[in-house]
Amino acid sequence: MNVVLLTAAFAAIAAYEVPKLLAERLYRELIVFTCILGAGFTISLLHVLGIDVPSPIDAMGFLVHQAGRLLGRFF
Repeated sequence: MNVVLLTAAFAAIAAYEVPKLLAERLYRELIVFTCILGAGFTISLLHVLGIDVPSPIDAMGFLVHQAGRLLGRFF
């Protein structure tokens, strides 16, 4: 039941926003909106299904640490 409600909510958001973007011919914004909405839907669906989603903070910390090591070699 939760999956159906989640899908309906995201479909309602898309139905509200997409026609405006298409009417104004904002195709780049439509692509970005679709990517962000798709990522949000995927993460929300995984959460509703009870699948443990890793924190994005861990990935950001790893990237920052690696960038710091790389920059440390040059300076």
